[in-house]
Amino acid sequence: MASDTVRYHDGFYRLVVAIGRAVFWVSSRPVVLHASRVPSKGGVLLASNHTSPYDVACLMDACRRPIDFVSIVEIQKRRALAAFFQRLNCVFLDRHRSDAVTAKAILSRLRDRRLVGIFPEGRLIPSASMAEAIVLAVYMPPQAPAPGQAWRTISSRSSSVI
Repeated sequence: MASDTVRYHDGFYRLVVAIGRAVFWVSSRPVVLHASRVPSKGGVLLASNHTSPYDVACLMDACRRPIDFVSIVEIQKRRALAAFFQRLNCVFLDRHRSDAVTAKAILSRLRDRRLVGIFPEGRLIPSASMAEAIVLAVYMPPQAPAPGQAWRTISSRSSSVI
């Protein structure tokens, strides 16, 4: 049920996750609590704090479905990195102005029953304790009349220890 203008690269995403999972397995033992609270289907907005450079990788590993992350437009200045992020289904947000185009792209992905990941801070903010991640998952039921209506909070706090 993909939008007319968006081609999702879930195969590439899964390849990157598989390689990353192997690296995680060799280098660390992440403990993820309540990953099952993220619905296996339907439009979901996943908001997490951004306390570590490994947050994206941990979320990608913990969720069994692809996450379309919202990234910053500055990434697009580096062609190779921008191409990599695009293949991971990222959406680019200009956080220095009102960005209606990106907001519409996010809503379109939610209508397409995608999982969209955002870091509300918009940047890496190390905290005193990097052992705890606060995650908010909001689910848009398929029968919802419009995005933003009839949404339900799945979990407002989840921990991930690395």
